[in-house]
Amino acid sequence: MVSDLEKQREANIERNQKLLRDLQLQELSNAAFGGSPKPKKPASQRSVKAAQDKKKSTEELPRRKSRRLEGVKIEDEYDVAKAQLEDEVKLKVERERARKEGEIKLQQVVGEGKWEQALDILGSFGSKLSQGDFFDSIPVTDKTLAAAREEFANLTLDERDFKLTQARIYSIAFHPSAEKPMVLAGDKTGELGIWDTSRPDDEGVLSFQTHTGSIATILVDPENPTRIYTASYDGSVRKLELPAAKSTEAFIYDSNPHDPIGVSDIALVDTNTLYYTTLQGDFGKVDLRASTQKPAQELHEKKIGGFAVNPMNPYQIATASLDRTLKVWDIRNEKVELYGQYHSRLSVSAASWNTAGQIVCNGYDDTVNVIDIPSDWEMSENIELQPSVRIKHNCQTGRWVSIFKARWHERPRDGIQKFTIGNMKRYIDVFSNTGQQIAHLDGYGMSAVPAVVQFHRTENWLAGGTASGKINLFMPSDAKKEVKDE
Repeated sequence: MVSDLEKQREANIERNQKLLRDLQLQELSNAAFGGSPKPKKPASQRSVKAAQDKKKSTEELPRRKSRRLEGVKIEDEYDVAKAQLEDEVKLKVERERARKEGEIKLQQVVGEGKWEQALDILGSFGSKLSQGDFFDSIPVTDKTLAAAREEFANLTLDERDFKLTQARIYSIAFHPSAEKPMVLAGDKTGELGIWDTSRPDDEGVLSFQTHTGSIATILVDPENPTRIYTASYDGSVRKLELPAAKSTEAFIYDSNPHDPIGVSDIALVDTNTLYYTTLQGDFGKVDLRASTQKPAQELHEKKIGGFAVNPMNPYQIATASLDRTLKVWDIRNEKVELYGQYHSRLSVSAASWNTAGQIVCNGYDDTVNVIDIPSDWEMSENIELQPSVRIKHNCQTGRWVSIFKARWHERPRDGIQKFTIGNMKRYIDVFSNTGQQIAHLDGYGMSAVPAVVQFHRTENWLAGGTASGKINLFMPSDAKKEVKDE
């Protein structure tokens, strides 16, 4: 017999089961037909705190690290390689995602092989650019050139502040003596300045008004260093003899005092033979012992800005002209014969020939070009010459700065074939014959562009002349000390 208490318990169980069934049906109905769920009761403070603790613990989880950084020893070579690869991929992804900060050198982010083109395009937006301006970011791989870089880095600027000439400098030459540097400069008005740098302050400075036009070239006779030749736009070449303290006419190309045809460049082949070019495109030879010279020949229809004689074969010359060409000639016969020519986009300002058979030229197309001339090259029909090295360089000197002219180091004691050229940002640049930059020289007191530059014949001494008539002289510090001690 079932007691009342047992009956009540069974009734409660049945009611609870019915209620559970009803609840499950309601949840299924809500899921199927989108019914609104019952509002949740406000969370208690304890549940809120538990949620916050859970979130905090999740945020404080340590970042993933490489096994190498965690100090885990990996024995398997496969696992080692796999771990390294994972680290490299992770680092690469981090770098790509990271924001670039600080200064960015465009040379380091430009497409491969596009830097020269970039200089040209960037220059068209405003200020012209030169390869030499990026000296610090261009490494030199050749050990010999790296050593030369260190040597040139030790050159210092002579800080004496005075004018060697009164007007803009057109030409510079070093006396060939290696005992002490002596610098000569010619200016726009025809004044010749001489500086004995061994004397203190400006006590070693002299100047003479030897011409009435710009002095285009100064030559010291290597066989007789007391004899100096100067060529001028006044149509004459004069000979300065230091022991006699006098200047005489070596020869006159054009005697018209009112409108002379200027002599643009000269070269001494030997102590008695002088070559010259003119502002109207002529070339001629002079026997300095005779009172007359052979008639000049027209090599270009426009001005010859400068020319060079092959130091290994004196019968070969290269002429640079306003007609936008560099031409190489054979002058052995009475009639000069053409070897070949290089065509430039704009005028060619100068040419210089080294002992390795290379010609360096530059011009208003803002390039410096090195052209290789084979030693066994026989004359043929007008060969089209192509540069083996091309360097982007701003040559837009304008009206008030003398024209840039690249010059080889004539007889370098260190044996490195290199040339120098002025820089519009008030530097003197030095490059090897392969186009690698050796020096980018400046110093306190360089307030103007050293447009006219020249090496000493044998030493790594450099001089640059400015539009104000000042000389920027670079020499090793120890050499300066020796000169002062004397």
